[in-house]
Amino acid sequence: DGTVGIWDTTSSTPLALLKGHIAGVWECAGLPSSEVVASASEDCTIRLWDRRTRGGFSTLAGGHNEAIRSLCWSGSEFHLLSGSIDSSIVLWDTRTCAPVHKTTSHSVRQIRRYRENIFASVGENSLQLWELGTDALVLQSTRTFPTDLECVAFSAETGLHVCGGVNSVAYLSSITKQTPLVDTS
Repeated sequence: DGTVGIWDTTSSTPLALLKGHIAGVWECAGLPSSEVVASASEDCTIRLWDRRTRGGFSTLAGGHNEAIRSLCWSGSEFHLLSGSIDSSIVLWDTRTCAPVHKTTSHSVRQIRRYRENIFASVGENSLQLWELGTDALVLQSTRTFPTDLECVAFSAETGLHVCGGVNSVAYLSSITKQTPLVDTS
């Protein structure tokens, strides 16, 4: 319905419903060191919200042509990555609300930060590792899988990642090795 909910995690009660998107919201991302929360929507926009005032203060638009499925902060509150089913990843400057860099990828289902300036995106049947340089994303590697992927999570300590696929399939792999360690198919 285009709303973003803020919840009290102690009592499991809603504190606020934030309205501003005109279509469904796919993902929200916040920074522990900041009061800013970002939301990604099927309306092809990202809204920035203030947790304290519970209001929207910026809209990032014009970077994607289809639904934005995932968001990931670069590590600072000034740069945000978004991934879309339009097969693009956009690096945003949240101070100017403008795209800094746009790159072609796969149909992105999720973006996650692996460490420092290394990010991963999953979608279709691949995992792509990206390096964030000075205002640009550079593709480092692509790993293919036998099924479409929807999500990814990392352990920086072990160098392992797990990718969740459609049809109840999960893959556990090493970042440095090309073969899966565990395939649940």
